[in-house]
Amino acid sequence: MILRCALVVLILFTTACTERDTVGGGFSVVDSAGIEIATHWHNEVSARSTSIGLSPTPSVEIGSLGDDAAALHRVTDVARIPGRGIAVANSGTGEVKLFDSSGRFSHSLGGLGGGPGEFGRLTKVGVSPDGNVLAYDSQTGRTTEFDWDSGRAIETTSLAVAEGIYELAGLRRAQAIGWFNDGRFWGYINVLAGPLLPPTGDGWIKHEWVSNLHVFEDGMASDVVAATLGTQRWVMGSNLGGGSVRVEGVRNPFLPTFEADTDGEFVAYGSTRRFDIRLIERRLDGIVRIVRRADKARLVSAAHREAWINATWGQDGDGAGRSARRRSLYESIPVPDTMPAFETLLLQPGGQLWVKEASFDNPTSPSRQWSVFDGKGIPLGFVDIPTDLRVFEIGHDYVLGVWTDDLGVEYVRIHDLVVRASGRP
Repeated sequence: MILRCALVVLILFTTACTERDTVGGGFSVVDSAGIEIATHWHNEVSARSTSIGLSPTPSVEIGSLGDDAAALHRVTDVARIPGRGIAVANSGTGEVKLFDSSGRFSHSLGGLGGGPGEFGRLTKVGVSPDGNVLAYDSQTGRTTEFDWDSGRAIETTSLAVAEGIYELAGLRRAQAIGWFNDGRFWGYINVLAGPLLPPTGDGWIKHEWVSNLHVFEDGMASDVVAATLGTQRWVMGSNLGGGSVRVEGVRNPFLPTFEADTDGEFVAYGSTRRFDIRLIERRLDGIVRIVRRADKARLVSAAHREAWINATWGQDGDGAGRSARRRSLYESIPVPDTMPAFETLLLQPGGQLWVKEASFDNPTSPSRQWSVFDGKGIPLGFVDIPTDLRVFEIGHDYVLGVWTDDLGVEYVRIHDLVVRASGRP
């Protein structure tokens, strides 16, 4: 196991405040030993009306039902490559699909496999300092740099972790955060926060992870740069008799997860159990900013839980057989007393933080609120983004994400960020 477990509590919960600068209203900034701690209330974000809005229709749409070359399947990431176009991590085929700036298909890179330039689990795409395409395979723990024009794999690098950091370090595979503008790769490695308890057939067992952030240079991982309690998961062991146990897990929106992103200059990360998001600059001088919300955690009610179950499996009495059994499984899963503080986060260039608000009160709402904070952690207000748009990147003047139609066909969409004259859209 990891040798630096004490780091988790120290990083997540300790601060030594030395100076206070009150900005006013429901927002303040504290200088704590060189770390800016920007604290706000949810109402303070609501009271501010950002001038940013989202265009109602996409300016670019990528994907096709009839053209196999342009068709998308299990998109895991999307990135805009300046001066080139758009790179799509199409994990269903193990390819990076390239499109020009207007959305027209150009060509594909890689494919499924284990050889150089091939992928077992394509999870991340980005841009190198030279403007080439970068891709990460979380199954093999390799990054590959491709030339956009020729499609040639320029270099494939295996990421490694020193044995002194983890037991069985050679088997560790980082989960991707992204690349700094200088080409260094950011990832995190999950380790269990406690002993691994195998399902015994006697009910639910909780597994909880610590997420350790590393920066990789020339393929070698740094020591743990930062750490926090991360994702939590419950698994059910059902005794089938004869010593056999069926193990099942349920995706539970009330459980905390670990979220992180980079804009090339900063990395932002945090656990959704608390609105306590931390930013590290690429100089790696430690945490430079913390964005916090002071509101008390909201309680998970029976109505919230029932709405989630009904949205997944329908009303009581709907379906039969396997669906009824699965619904019963959902009804028995333990949930936390409090809701997640947020759902996910992204960084806009310049260290502007976008945080997707957790919402269980209106699951059928066509849009979701994202709180936006400037490069100092000052809240700018909310931006409404369609619920069915899975956002991967926020640029200076656009939002890039994936929309799925009623047939399950995926499309990459770019929506322009527009400046409103006044008021909310």
